[in-house]
Amino acid sequence: NLYSKDGKELIQYAIGKEDTKFIVPEGVENIGSYAFSGCSKLKSIVIPEGVISIVYYYAFEGCSNLTNIEVDENNEYYKSIEGNLYSKDGKKLIQYAIGKEDTKFIVPEGVESIGSYAFYGCSNLTSVILPSTLESIGSYAFYGCSNLTSIIIPEGVESIGYSAFYGCNNLTSVILPSTLESIESHVFAYCSNLVSIVIPEGVTSIGSEAFYGCTSLISIILPSTLESIGDHAFYGCTNLYEIYNNSNLNITIGSSDNGNVGYYAHYIYKDGVLIEYK
Repeated sequence: NLYSKDGKELIQYAIGKEDTKFIVPEGVENIGSYAFSGCSKLKSIVIPEGVISIVYYYAFEGCSNLTNIEVDENNEYYKSIEGNLYSKDGKKLIQYAIGKEDTKFIVPEGVESIGSYAFYGCSNLTSVILPSTLESIGSYAFYGCSNLTSIIIPEGVESIGYSAFYGCNNLTSVILPSTLESIESHVFAYCSNLVSIVIPEGVTSIGSEAFYGCTSLISIILPSTLESIGDHAFYGCTNLYEIYNNSNLNITIGSSDNGNVGYYAHYIYKDGVLIEYK
């Protein structure tokens, strides 16, 4: 395995090893990005007392058989709950062990943030219940969770990161909270079974390619607070026939303006009144 010269950083675990368990050596303080990326044989990783930093960027990406992340109970920065990795205070879920065979996971009450990449590539989960204490969802948090069918994002969540639900191609239902302020780029891109979406009042912007390739999307409700839609936000939404526009944006049938939202439309409603159809 590759370490920094002083042995304080684990840079790369040798992914071709046949071992199913790895104990991070004492003396390691930092676990780098990509450190365990692609380690499909590992089932258990043990993190010692001295680790003070884990770079979440792809650190556990592709660990498809990982069922247990164990943290020394004397570690001051991290802890393990049921084999998943959290901040020591329990307010951040850092990494779900994506090799678990469970189809449902309840994020504990008290968790305030879902870390970036936390559920990245988790193909077994069909349902994730989020707590009432949640405030933010990180970038790529549920990227490629291909069997996730629905998600209710609770009131109190203000931000959902870039590509958070990208490629969740069995996701049919999403409920967004009124506390949400914006929808970032690529958040729901390629959610090809998503049928309809209500953008809540309070959202002021929809990022570029936010719903790119959502080929089953039939209708959308846009709030009065919406001020901008990014480039190609609805590109490839070939069945997006009904637009309920409560904003001041000028949305017309066949137009590629405002993120292509009206490009495939058959009916456009403004403040509840049908104003254009084909």
